[in-house]
Amino acid sequence: MSTISPSVSIQIAERLTHDGFRFIEAPVTGGTLGAQNATLSILVGGSKEDYQGALGIFEAMGKNITHCGPWGAGQGVELCNQIMGAMNLLGVCEAMTLAQGMGIDPKILVDALSGGAATSWALQNLGPKICNGDWSPGFMVDTQQKDMRLVAQAAESSHVALPGAALVTQLWRSAQVHGDGAEGIHALAKVLGRLSNLTR
Repeated sequence: MSTISPSVSIQIAERLTHDGFRFIEAPVTGGTLGAQNATLSILVGGSKEDYQGALGIFEAMGKNITHCGPWGAGQGVELCNQIMGAMNLLGVCEAMTLAQGMGIDPKILVDALSGGAATSWALQNLGPKICNGDWSPGFMVDTQQKDMRLVAQAAESSHVALPGAALVTQLWRSAQVHGDGAEGIHALAKVLGRLSNLTR
C-alpha cells in the first residue's frame, strides 16, 4: 500500500506470481485524517479477480476504492495524484503569498474561496495551517520528495514533459535546504515567502 515505482511493483508481482502467490498493489491518498477515519481513497492495480477478493479489506479502510487496471496502474494513478496535489498546493501557496503582499489577510482566502471554483482539499485543510503558522506534518516534505522522484522517473520512462512537477520539486528542495524537510508539505508557503521577502 506504499507509493513505489510502477515498474518495481510489476517486478514484485511477476516474482510473486511465479512462485504461486497472488499480488495486488493498493497505494492510498487521503492523508492522516483519511487513515484515522477510514475514508482513504485506495488505488488498486492487479487482476480484477484479486481486486474483488480483497475488496472487503479495502472497504474497512477506505471509501473510494478504484480498480485502476493491471499491475503498475494503481501506482501510476497514485503518481498522477501526487502531481495534482502538488500543483494544487502550489496554487494555494502562491495565492496566499499574493494576498499577504497586497496586505490582505490570507485567512480571508480560506473563508471566501472555499465555496467557489478555486476550492480544494489543500485550501480547506492546509490553508488554515499556513495561516496559523502550523507547519506540523500530516505528510512531510521529505516523504513528498520521495514521491516526486518517482514522478520524475515515470516521466522519463514515459517520455512525457512535466514542467510543473519539476518546478514544485525544486521549491520543496529549497524547503529541505532550509531545514524544513520534516515539516508538512505546506511549508511550501515558507519558500514562497522567502522568495518574496515576506515572513511566515
